[in-house]
Amino acid sequence: MAFYREKLNVVSGDDFRNIDFSIAPSPVFHVSGSIEAPDVPPGDFWVALASAENSAIATSVAIVGEARSFHFDGIRAGSYNLFVSGPSNGRTGFGAYLGEVAFFGRTQIEVTAQDVDDLHLRVAPALKLPILVKAGDGCSAKAEVSVSLMEDWAALMVRSGKSSEDGNVVLTGLAPARFRVYAQSDLCFQTAEVIADLSGGTAKQVEVKLSHGASIRAHVIPSMPVVLFGKDETKTGIPDSGGNIEFTGLPPGHYRLKGSAVLAKSVPELDLQAGEVRTIELDFRKPEEK
Repeated sequence: MAFYREKLNVVSGDDFRNIDFSIAPSPVFHVSGSIEAPDVPPGDFWVALASAENSAIATSVAIVGEARSFHFDGIRAGSYNLFVSGPSNGRTGFGAYLGEVAFFGRTQIEVTAQDVDDLHLRVAPALKLPILVKAGDGCSAKAEVSVSLMEDWAALMVRSGKSSEDGNVVLTGLAPARFRVYAQSDLCFQTAEVIADLSGGTAKQVEVKLSHGASIRAHVIPSMPVVLFGKDETKTGIPDSGGNIEFTGLPPGHYRLKGSAVLAKSVPELDLQAGEVRTIELDFRKPEEK
């Protein structure tokens, strides 16, 4: 068994060929241990083994029953995280389905030149994450707030809530993991990526700043309907008598504009942040017409 990865930065028009791998035989080992979970409701625990270099994808997953012991075979040398979630009485496409009372544990191990045995993983109650939404001008601090795991715990962990008038909300049932935090209110979006690092077993308040959606203002030559293409939406607009057009309330993301006339070319693609206003010139004339 071998696991290798190579990073490729792919942009539009790129063509990668003859990507070859030379894989030499390497020794593999086993990892085993038990879970210490006294005074925990009945149910299975799930243990995920993930490379410390890339914890977003678990290498192996084990379901631990009443015996509370786990065992992984075929593990290559390296540094790994062990994630424990439970108790669970069901499963989903993401792994364990956790009830209202959840317990978690994590540890990092080194697999070198021998098997790793007799590990003891202790679990602790789920964490609570306080979040403060800071609203910019014209935005409401009452927002839909959610988090998503950045690590593969082999467990369904969807947590969301709505902040109050003062922007405060507390999300519960969280593992000691790294999460991306998202917030959105009507036509307002967060201005930057927010990461909450609970991997140390404690949770400090994180702040999410909201701003109005982005805007694109364009002057179109010659005047013609313009189509805006984004990740989640497509909009069409008609310029005014002066050839001016504006698209507002746009979520942060990647966009491109194209004239609706036959053979009208696309303009360079745009990456927009919340609150950003971009002004561009759209010249769809042929070279001989300029």
